[in-house]
Amino acid sequence: MKRYTEVGSAIKRLREKKGLTQISLAEMIGVSFQAVSAWERGASLPDLYNAAALANKLGVTVDTLLRSGADEYRIGVDAGGTKTEFMLVDAQGREVERFSLGGANPNDVSLDHTAEVLSSGLDRLTVGRNVASVFCGVAGVTAGDNAVLLRETLTKRYGTRIFVESDVSNLLFLGEREGCKGAVICGTGSVVFVRTDRGDVRVGGWGYLFDEKGSGYDVGKDALRHALACLDGLEKPDELSKKVEERLGKGIWKSLSEIYKKGRPYIASFAPDVVELAKSGDPKAESILKTNAERLGKIVSLASGKYGAGDVLLASGGFFNNEIYLKMVEEASGKRLIKSTLAPVVGACAGSFERAGAKAPDGLFEGR
Repeated sequence: MKRYTEVGSAIKRLREKKGLTQISLAEMIGVSFQAVSAWERGASLPDLYNAAALANKLGVTVDTLLRSGADEYRIGVDAGGTKTEFMLVDAQGREVERFSLGGANPNDVSLDHTAEVLSSGLDRLTVGRNVASVFCGVAGVTAGDNAVLLRETLTKRYGTRIFVESDVSNLLFLGEREGCKGAVICGTGSVVFVRTDRGDVRVGGWGYLFDEKGSGYDVGKDALRHALACLDGLEKPDELSKKVEERLGKGIWKSLSEIYKKGRPYIASFAPDVVELAKSGDPKAESILKTNAERLGKIVSLASGKYGAGDVLLASGGFFNNEIYLKMVEEASGKRLIKSTLAPVVGACAGSFERAGAKAPDGLFEGR
């Protein structure tokens, strides 16, 4: 009967999502509303003819509809300032579906918007499936009550076990397999976390208004600030200020209001230009990178010394794709930063098992 109940729950969930009553759905497929009621209560299963009609009206395949509850799934989410990646795996850790949506850091957008992005992805992955648990690693979510509020919202909507933590937790789950206790993220923002016996400890990650911890945003902001200083005659124009002006097209002063409107991810998009100029030996670009690497290196060193992260930490985040900057942070911190061969969203999937009290299967980490 459990099988009948799980399929019935899927029919009810899909029907309500479509805004249909039992009577209206019954009329659409040519059966009595008592039949629909029986299916939803788990008293019986629809035959193949009615299952095909149901699937058509509810917007799923027959296989998805009738296999609801036959397999148990887990979902991992890696949400950053620029993109949010979703991954659905089965009980053996095998990938079923994976895709990305826009950024969802609540410090960049509203918490409601963060919930909307997560819900859009979860809607797609949960329809007609028995999802045992969901782990969402979200950048910026540890500020205030964001994690609690977001978890309450998602739990109410999906009725399954939802866990919401910092996106660095995704890395820490991967780090456990690499023998790393600490993890550093450097993308649009930056933060260091250490997994200790007393729980996960954070260093940095204060949000863009206060941080200045060597993130891509900080580097891009310094490049734009330099261009403004050159415009006012406070600093000498050079290749970097010229590059910024060319990129903006209409000059930095005329672009200022647009820069403010586009916000932190857009400002961070100027950071790769700084890296490219630094590679060619531009002194200002090199100075900006070095200053920011020292900022980030300081908190990496602190996390290692104070919280026992060790001499090797896991590194992730888009700005660490620039090897020149990664090496600068290593030199500034005196620590080795290694990249996992696995994407952070895989760590989120591991979290969906571990936080629910199950061991993450080896299949989750193999063949990727």
